[in-house]
Amino acid sequence: MSYDDYTVAWICALPVERAAAEVLLDNIHPNLPSNHPSDDNNYTVGNVGNHNVVIVCLPSGVYGTNSAVEVVSKLSSTFRSIRFCLMVGIAGGVPSLTNDIRLGDIVVSHPSRDSGGVVSCDSGKVVEGGRLESWGILNRPPPVLLKGIARLRANDTICYSRIPDYLSKMGDKNTKFCSPGPGQDNLFQAEYDHVNSLDNCDTCDRGRLVIRNTRETSGPLVHYGVIASGNQVMKHGVTRDRLARKHNAICFEMEAAGLMNSWPCLVIRGISDYADSHKNKDWQGYAAAAAAAYAKELLSVIPELQTVSGTHTQFFTEVVDALLLTKPEDDRDDLIDLKGRRVDRTCEWFIRNNRYSKWLQSPDSDILWVSGGPGKGKTMLAIYLTQVLEQFVRTRDATLLYYFCDGKNEKRNTAIAILRGLLYQLLEQHPHILGFFRGAFTGPRGNQYTVSNMIPLWDIFISILRDANLGSIFCVLDGLDECEEASLRRLLKKLNILFSERAESSMTTRFNVILLSRGRPEWIESSLRRFSRVKLDPDSDEEVGRDVDKYISYKIDELSAENELPGETLERVRKTLKDGAHGTFLWVGFVAEGLKGKSQSQVENMLTSIPKDLSEIYRRMLDDIPDPKNVALIIGWVVLSRRPLTLAELAAAAKINCTNTQSSEDILKFRLESCGVLLRIENNVVHLVHQSAKEYLQADGPRGKAIEMFFVTKADHLTLAKTCLEFMEGAVQSCPLLEYAALYWPEHLRLASDPLPSIHDISKSFFRDKSEVRSIWWSNYWASHRYGKVPESFTVLHLAAYFGITSLASQFVQKRHTLRFQHPTEKRDTYGRTPLLWAADRGHEETLGMLLDKGANINAVDNRKMTALHLAIKGGHRGVISVLIQKGARVDLKDDSGSTPLVMAIKSGSKDVTKLLLGSGVEPIQVYQLLNMPQPSSPVYRADLPQFEQEAEKLLEFQVIVAGTLYEAFSDADTSWVFTEISSEEISYQLDNLTKWQLQTIVEFLLYMKQSQRALPLHLSTFVPTVLATAALEGLSCDMSMTDFVVDAKA
Repeated sequence: MSYDDYTVAWICALPVERAAAEVLLDNIHPNLPSNHPSDDNNYTVGNVGNHNVVIVCLPSGVYGTNSAVEVVSKLSSTFRSIRFCLMVGIAGGVPSLTNDIRLGDIVVSHPSRDSGGVVSCDSGKVVEGGRLESWGILNRPPPVLLKGIARLRANDTICYSRIPDYLSKMGDKNTKFCSPGPGQDNLFQAEYDHVNSLDNCDTCDRGRLVIRNTRETSGPLVHYGVIASGNQVMKHGVTRDRLARKHNAICFEMEAAGLMNSWPCLVIRGISDYADSHKNKDWQGYAAAAAAAYAKELLSVIPELQTVSGTHTQFFTEVVDALLLTKPEDDRDDLIDLKGRRVDRTCEWFIRNNRYSKWLQSPDSDILWVSGGPGKGKTMLAIYLTQVLEQFVRTRDATLLYYFCDGKNEKRNTAIAILRGLLYQLLEQHPHILGFFRGAFTGPRGNQYTVSNMIPLWDIFISILRDANLGSIFCVLDGLDECEEASLRRLLKKLNILFSERAESSMTTRFNVILLSRGRPEWIESSLRRFSRVKLDPDSDEEVGRDVDKYISYKIDELSAENELPGETLERVRKTLKDGAHGTFLWVGFVAEGLKGKSQSQVENMLTSIPKDLSEIYRRMLDDIPDPKNVALIIGWVVLSRRPLTLAELAAAAKINCTNTQSSEDILKFRLESCGVLLRIENNVVHLVHQSAKEYLQADGPRGKAIEMFFVTKADHLTLAKTCLEFMEGAVQSCPLLEYAALYWPEHLRLASDPLPSIHDISKSFFRDKSEVRSIWWSNYWASHRYGKVPESFTVLHLAAYFGITSLASQFVQKRHTLRFQHPTEKRDTYGRTPLLWAADRGHEETLGMLLDKGANINAVDNRKMTALHLAIKGGHRGVISVLIQKGARVDLKDDSGSTPLVMAIKSGSKDVTKLLLGSGVEPIQVYQLLNMPQPSSPVYRADLPQFEQEAEKLLEFQVIVAGTLYEAFSDADTSWVFTEISSEEISYQLDNLTKWQLQTIVEFLLYMKQSQRALPLHLSTFVPTVLATAALEGLSCDMSMTDFVVDAKA
């Protein structure tokens, strides 16, 4: 056995707990050689059934959350295949009317609606006076353990448990594991403290004992619920009960809080005392044995876990780290903190909705679209649905994914960010799917390319959906309308293709998605109209209205507690809110907030002029700003910035200077306060109160002279771009806005109104022919965003093409186009690329079209002989590809690896682009050409089929999926692909994966090879038995054997 063979960590705090664990091992394995000098833990290794377990105990006399973290950190670096931890030992129970907890019973951490199963109570010893400081909610146990718990609870229902048997055998081996008996189980009233310093309660008043009914069963009962964990011992009955009621805790312990947010962990505790001052050690042995017995029974119902090699573990970490932008579970928690918890009984109507029920119960993959206007409660509904579905998937072979888009956060407002978030969750929950990531994650350079491009991310995602081992996947995506438009269009198109082809596809994983967004703009509605839809307005007006009424009642209760208003005034407030809400939570929240802290007369007066809608609310907020000139520029930056700005950045952008007594940030805070709730500061970053406020400030329509200055247009992007360039030209390294300016000035210039003013009016020094500022900026930008040597001879036109700034490019072409000089569109950088090639590479369709109209050479090639069409296909830019084909781009040119655009499309797995090229009249590429086979002499299929249909319809699927996948997986980027350069093991691994989700297609290909008597390369032939065996298992008719094939040993 090696360190990597162990998958379960069993953590103990006390020697008696370790002894109980070791007694229950089925076998104790020999000690492993010590080869980790930094790890001074002492381990016992063995197995429980099929699980290899490593047991470790905290150092003698050292307890608490920090010690547990240190021990497990060392363990995880030594045992790299650990899949989860079990924290097993004793704890203090919290008996109550609802939880009849006795000494010797077992408590298991289990998630509730408000908790992951463990809550953290920080330092501060609880004594007779009773004091315990802050609390924190921690992560829930991993799905594999929760599913095991569900199985055990089902066993309990039918009275089947091996725990009594385990305890009996443990008692036979060592009497310290025997139960002291019910007569020694004494629970004193919570307010009655221990009377002396003795370890026993012989002198305590027996009249203060709590009288409890005798149990019919002698063995321990198992209780599931919240466990409180902290660094100090809980030993005060009154404080125990008060804190337990507040947090629904059923026991107190000292180690788990440190582990729950760092490792997948479950806490199992035997109750040895009642967490009061009457503590003693009489029950510790039996309680430790009971907890260990439960742990063993739990492991008995969990399937054997896969082990991973050190290399595999390292690769897993690399992929997870590369995918991670933000953790979706953290994003959800942040939203709950920001918006507040859901008002009781709201949103519950949705799970009774017929469309939702049909979506949930459908045996097929499906999309349900939930649409609604601003402030209709979509995000709160999304949070609720993730919580409901979390409960749903726990007892099923199912997975939950979710993602909350945020238009204010560049890490959460693109389709790429969504895919990264979903893949991150899938890999975290199902480590065995790591193989699907191998072809695309090939080291830092390959990883960076993959996580910044939608095509490889989508390909991985689709491949995973074809893994039959994943059962069902439920997915909730909120706030799609807050995503960047271009990438969202691509994602919605891919979802349409995926679900339109599901009937004939080989996707065996059930994939059910709920999308939540506004119904606007129109293109979102047109993209999603074919799917089932729940409209929050107006179709669900009645249900949403009832939820809004509950929300109003909640707000009225808040006002009542804070303002001490008479009942008749509160009822007038209720009626006013109900009459004006029109199903909009946001409106109710704004109006109720404005009434807080007001006197009765002020409230009565305000009720006579309540704003009728959100626009009116925002107008009044602007009207109430006392010094509009001082905040107009601030608001403009907040609305138009491409990511939220910090206080320091915004102060610099608004050109606020410090004084002798105030910093620029303090001055900014004062001005922000004058904006009321319109602007808020979160974690030192400035945000608008809601996305609808941003839309209001960019909308056309009547505004009023007094607030006109607050509204922004596309032309204001030019002001921001010029400001960014000014900061870069100033080259003040300490300027807080410099990083933002260097990154986003091209985006602001691209979004500015067309036509732009003269480039020298924008920035004379930056856009001059030989600008040192531009050269330094470009080198730094390239180094942080691309790989390889920075392209030199990069003109302003190259720059405009690279970033898609069409107006700037057009202006530059017109200015430089004279007979005496080379046409500016033909200037080449050191990569041999013209501006047109960069526009194609980056997918800027409008800029590319303008350059072609101005005479750019459509068939220009770079140093690698790649044309604009090659580059557009490589980047997956369908719109650019269409323009190039329509404009007459040559489709027969080969790059330096010998690939035509069609070959490149096939090798990249782009089926739709391949069909587009074939539809334009390109001569088809045949399978034998891609697989280096001899050219056949006999026809392939029926002679009456035209060549186009033969190739496009019969061979295209195999070309794209098999040949393309193998090429991408094994070829060196700088060499041509040859089968003999690939190891048999790697080919077999990839083809085995392909067999799982393209069995029908591959069988059809082999039938074609058999009928046409074409030779299979030797390495490809090794995979045929796997295909035939899999086909037989799947019941697929396949009258073939290896003897039917000609094998070319030289190929």
